[in-house]
Amino acid sequence: MNCLIIFAHPEPQSLNGRLKSRSVEALEAAGHTVKVSDLYAQGFGAAAGPGDFTRRANPDYFDLQKEQIYALKHCMALSLFVK
Repeated sequence: MNCLIIFAHPEPQSLNGRLKSRSVEALEAAGHTVKVSDLYAQGFGAAAGPGDFTRRANPDYFDLQKEQIYALKHCMALSLFVK
């Protein structure tokens, strides 16, 4: 089986990081193929902001929910996924 672990913690040596590593070891030992996507290593920022949108519904006032809805309705990718 192919397994994807999405790891989102700023400290790789944290408890979460150790749990991720142990999960990889256990899954691989069971014969599975494991891929880890480390969001913080990829520059992920936990807080969304105006810079995450390629075009804005309202460039004068940032409302995250409205901008997300606008992006989805207009098939616009967040810059997080464009990088």
